[in-house]
Amino acid sequence: LVLTSRCEAEARGEAALLAGVLGAKPLIQKKEGPKRVRNLYSAMAGNPDIDFDENGWFMAYCGSSLGPEEMLGAVQDIPASIKAAEGLAEVAAAADVADRKDGKSSAVFWGILDLKYDPTASQVDRVKVLETGDGRSSKFSGYGAAIKESFEKEQKLEETIKCAVLTENKKLTHDTVLDCGYAHLRPRQYLFPKVYTPDLADQVRAALSSGSRHAAAASSTLVPAAQAASGEEAAKTSGTTPSQSSGCCVLKLCNRTRGAGVVPVPFGELDGVLRELLQPPEHIDPWLSRQPSDWAWKVASGSFEEQLRHWWSNECPAFLVEELCLSAPTEQDGRSFDGTMRVGFSLHRESREKLPEGWLETPDGPVYVGDDIAEVAANDARRAGGAKETPKIRPWDDDRRYLDLFRAGSFSLRLQWLGGYWKLPLEDTGSGDLRGKIVSVAKQGTAPVLGSHLHDVYASLGDMVALLFNTGNHSLSHNSLNRKYAEFPEFGAFVCSRLAAS
Repeated sequence: LVLTSRCEAEARGEAALLAGVLGAKPLIQKKEGPKRVRNLYSAMAGNPDIDFDENGWFMAYCGSSLGPEEMLGAVQDIPASIKAAEGLAEVAAAADVADRKDGKSSAVFWGILDLKYDPTASQVDRVKVLETGDGRSSKFSGYGAAIKESFEKEQKLEETIKCAVLTENKKLTHDTVLDCGYAHLRPRQYLFPKVYTPDLADQVRAALSSGSRHAAAASSTLVPAAQAASGEEAAKTSGTTPSQSSGCCVLKLCNRTRGAGVVPVPFGELDGVLRELLQPPEHIDPWLSRQPSDWAWKVASGSFEEQLRHWWSNECPAFLVEELCLSAPTEQDGRSFDGTMRVGFSLHRESREKLPEGWLETPDGPVYVGDDIAEVAANDARRAGGAKETPKIRPWDDDRRYLDLFRAGSFSLRLQWLGGYWKLPLEDTGSGDLRGKIVSVAKQGTAPVLGSHLHDVYASLGDMVALLFNTGNHSLSHNSLNRKYAEFPEFGAFVCSRLAAS
């Protein structure tokens, strides 16, 4: 019997039930019990820096030490067997925690991901990352409070990486995720100049209708009118996409957070909404003088009037259009909500300048020479007919060996997940208020996330977060940003100015 799991916790549970309760005999054994082996053919190719990996661990069993009557009794009393297995798994987990080093762990960044999650969708489509943020400025209320408490208790920030321009700009985040090879984790997104034209709504609809998800995600930054028109004609002959079937899209500002400027719009109302959002009053001073002095106190939170002010005062020369993505319904107090899952994470810098024991650096790269380095070096010296200094192996206290031979760059970022919870919108799914039932706000309430769903999300995200924030893999220099947004120089200049100010 061979079983795979996606994290150490699941592997411990399987070992506790099979070996501890049902007496299954492991084919791979170590002193403390059945050995969990990393699977090189998993979703992340056995990457030891990943704590959650689809089919990432496997264990093999053959036969059982229990007799037929004992086995029958264990199988018939399933609740008792599960309870016994849970107890053994807790003991194993406590032992793993005890083996960890004391003191706070140093992190270079800690942040959040807001995402939509539907466990009934395919593996490729079940997770859609909406945005990322800095944990120091993010809100953690209700069930999310434990995430911040856990970080502050167990970790500390040291030598933080500079990534403010990346977390604050949704377009730059989107493009960097695509560059990391994770286009399937993002909703389709398009960038448009913040200028109203009579055919703008048609361009938006055509952009969302053209091509497949991955082709659209990788398309150019700025959608030209000719391209949009051809996409609209293609959509007429190819049928509807998931976004079309929902009949809505989402308009966003590039550099606003906490739901500011997020406007879900039915396609039938798109032209009118764009006209209002993109055409502020021509004579602003007389318009301001006519506004009630207590407007800010009386305006309804999240209302369209509030969103208008966000759009009119926003300094970015462009806006975003995204396809509408939904989560599986979250039930609370007899009502069904389309929640947004927030997960917390921390990143830890790891040097990659050392080799594991038994390996030597050569002009052709790392070479395995065996366990006795001194003997190998001495033999080499004798064969060469002269004295040769014995290579000194640097200290090595990490059993994650083989992958260190293939990591690029002088350092990598190791990801640690901190937990997650649901943020709920103000209105349930039966409401007629489109924005109220789509945009989540923690003040409405929060809800816990099933542990199995969290593990599924972590495994689906793979190493996307570590790659996203590793500036060794992608440059955020002024030159690189200008080249990236050469088709929209105004937006490139805006991003560069934010980089200079960060």
